[in-house]
Amino acid sequence: MERVTVGIQTMLPSMLSAIQDIANSTNPLRLHYSAISYIPFMSFFNMTGLVESGDIVGGIVNYAAAVVLELRQSSSDSEPVIRFQYKNGTDDVLHNYSLTFPGWSGDGDVPISTFINAFEPAAVNSTLDWCRICGQDSLRGCDQLLAAAPTRVHQRISPVGAGFLGAGLTVAVMSAMFAALLLLGFLTFGPPGRRSCARRELHSEVNSLSEGPKVA
Repeated sequence: MERVTVGIQTMLPSMLSAIQDIANSTNPLRLHYSAISYIPFMSFFNMTGLVESGDIVGGIVNYAAAVVLELRQSSSDSEPVIRFQYKNGTDDVLHNYSLTFPGWSGDGDVPISTFINAFEPAAVNSTLDWCRICGQDSLRGCDQLLAAAPTRVHQRISPVGAGFLGAGLTVAVMSAMFAALLLLGFLTFGPPGRRSCARRELHSEVNSLSEGPKVA
């Protein structure tokens, strides 16, 4: 996803949570409303591929524009789907748009699981996450949160990854050994007869040098 701002990232958790609550038949929630400013609005268009596709012109959002993520029951699947609708201003009407994002490039409505799996990794779920993403170490108690947070460590390599790494190192070492043997002349390539002639010529030159000049 490109051109994502922290403004829309901080709103994703409540948006995704509301979608899951509405889809849950045991939850009474049926409507969720969020108000956002201009920049997060445009960032959401970028995240959903609407600006890149040209369906929505970037940078043009009229007063009282609205996006509706309508949850619908699919006619071909038991999983509910999301329909993206947008109206650009008070005088406009809702229009349906097809979305494009990692994991989805099809036309029409998007399965809920596909939508959530794509946008959940970009969500800022806590103030500590906000501090880290913004590089902030003083405002909103970031200094205390960062000091109390455990130091991030790199994930250990898996056994499968270790196997590939070991195989790669073995190949690299063997290649270096072959190169050294070739450079020192202990290993040669070519037709057998040619190598024999080369050895005889080299042996003859060595004998000639070792005998030294003869005095008549």
